[in-house]
Amino acid sequence: MRQRKTAGPVIAGMCAALVLSLAACGGGEGRTAPTGQAVPVPTSAPSAAPETTNTAGLATTGPAGPPVPRQQLSFPSAVVASGSDIWVADSGAQNGGTDSVAELSAASGRTIRVIPAKPYGLDGPDAVAVGGGAVWVANSNGNSVTEINAVTGALVRVVSAADYRLNGPDAVAVDGAGVWVANSNGNSVTEINAATGGLVRVVSAARYQLSDPTSITAARSSIWVPNSYSNSVTEINAATGGLVRVLAAARDQFNAPDAVAVDGSAVWVANAGGSSVTELSAATGAPIRVVVLVPAAYAASGAGVPYAIAADGTGVWVVTNNGVKAGGPPDGSVAEIGTVTGRLMRNVAPALVADGNAGGSIAADGTSILMANWGMESNRGWVARFSTASGKVVWENDS
Repeated sequence: MRQRKTAGPVIAGMCAALVLSLAACGGGEGRTAPTGQAVPVPTSAPSAAPETTNTAGLATTGPAGPPVPRQQLSFPSAVVASGSDIWVADSGAQNGGTDSVAELSAASGRTIRVIPAKPYGLDGPDAVAVGGGAVWVANSNGNSVTEINAVTGALVRVVSAADYRLNGPDAVAVDGAGVWVANSNGNSVTEINAATGGLVRVVSAARYQLSDPTSITAARSSIWVPNSYSNSVTEINAATGGLVRVLAAARDQFNAPDAVAVDGSAVWVANAGGSSVTELSAATGAPIRVVVLVPAAYAASGAGVPYAIAADGTGVWVVTNNGVKAGGPPDGSVAEIGTVTGRLMRNVAPALVADGNAGGSIAADGTSILMANWGMESNRGWVARFSTASGKVVWENDS
């Protein structure tokens, strides 16, 4: 799960509010868009790039683009694996480049195609998710979501109508028929129909306590959203949009929670303000343990401030940032937490990440982890694949 490029203010201390546990109570706030508002995802590769219509009624054409030997990554802000492919959202305009989405080979890291900003409506592509044969990209600057055919690379639609209330969309997740978007500026979550692109609902009521949501995860029929400004985590019923619970007890020790991952029966929350990771029961929301990354375990674990987190069934992987100090790890190092013991197992910090760059996103598939690095200090953005067994680099795709 990736974390946004600019973290919000660190909130000191721990929230002492009680856990609000509510039964799933109907749909979230919002209204359903008319049917037939956008074209469906193509089920087979067309002979030519199809003309599609977005929700604003603008006709556009989505070329697949020829394979190229290597993508010049400028500011890779999100990465996700899907079968034999890896999709990277590159907010290149942040580093003097151009906004784009790159499709890479999972086996070699070589570039398959590059999706350009126009006519795909890519404007600050900050998050990416894959599901149902489509690639969904959240455009934080453009307040829109782009859907791309995962097979052909063709544009399906750009969702940007006012009804969707997309406002600083900073994270996206796919859960079956729904695409869920976290709006960090709007303090809301938008659900989009994955088949039609129509609006399902916008969740924004006060009882959800959404506050600067910069991450979102779909798992176990629920949508999990960390709220960095209110030191809480909101669980939403994926079927109804109803509130399941808001976790905000002092015992959870949330401190500017900025990223979340779900692994089987556990939910793992990265606390950017507390340099820790909180493990929760996915069934009850009860805290299991808090893994402290610094300062007590700093020298042993080599982990700094957690910025992104992923879980793959064998381990929990945490990207750490702001960790450059005497005897400490470089920015962009990766710490592994054991899912059974909750202990810090090791730190993956090869020379590849030892150049002072900041980490941006991480994904895991059981045998390897993918990491996207922004390259803020050296203008050298890259994506790399590491073996979970050895911790060594399998391949790197950089500029």
